[in-house]
Amino acid sequence: MEKVTIRQAEPKDFLALEKMEQKIWHRGNRMKPFDCGHFTTWLNTYPVAFQIGIKNEKILGFVYFQKIDLDAAMKDGNFKNFDMITDHGYSAKTHAPNGNYHFGITLCSQSPGVGEELSKYALDYPKKTKTPLIIPSRVPTLDKYLSGQKPQPDLPIKELVLRYAQHCERMTKASSASPGQKLPVKVDPILNFYFKTNQLSILAVVPDFVEDPRSRNFTILLVQNF
Repeated sequence: MEKVTIRQAEPKDFLALEKMEQKIWHRGNRMKPFDCGHFTTWLNTYPVAFQIGIKNEKILGFVYFQKIDLDAAMKDGNFKNFDMITDHGYSAKTHAPNGNYHFGITLCSQSPGVGEELSKYALDYPKKTKTPLIIPSRVPTLDKYLSGQKPQPDLPIKELVLRYAQHCERMTKASSASPGQKLPVKVDPILNFYFKTNQLSILAVVPDFVEDPRSRNFTILLVQNF
């Protein structure tokens, strides 16, 4: 298995990162890709949280997170959407150096091994600094899942989304406990990726957090436990 190297991003990496973002997000997805303007701001704002993953001498992923004061953010209503809590992804105005939580802005990868190593860093650093990480997770299978459910007029859609996320969590943990067990089809791959770390649990279900049709514009906030 090829070795994956994780290191802090540098300005010379930015064009490669921008091309990666455009390649991943250009196919009819409404989520806006990050660009060199974001990367420059991240490096100036919280460089230790801006890491890239390299395999076979190629940049194949990157991660960035900021620090927040959770109580202040909730009091100010900043958890209503991604742009408010992250300064439209730039973090220059929302990064709180003395904050009590980290908040994930992106984890982008073109290789499973690279993604896993970047995720490990994104969890290890907050643990080392005793500042837990909150991750806003997409649920790209949610639209398909909800479309296949029978109408339940008395059950709010937010509750259905929560139940699906809880189902994914249970199935992932059951599969981790029995390595030979095959995951059911109806387990979201992104939630599965995060729950496999055995460090994250569901904090909240947030509607309209980011425009993402495949997730029905729902985001699952996951919080690190240690």
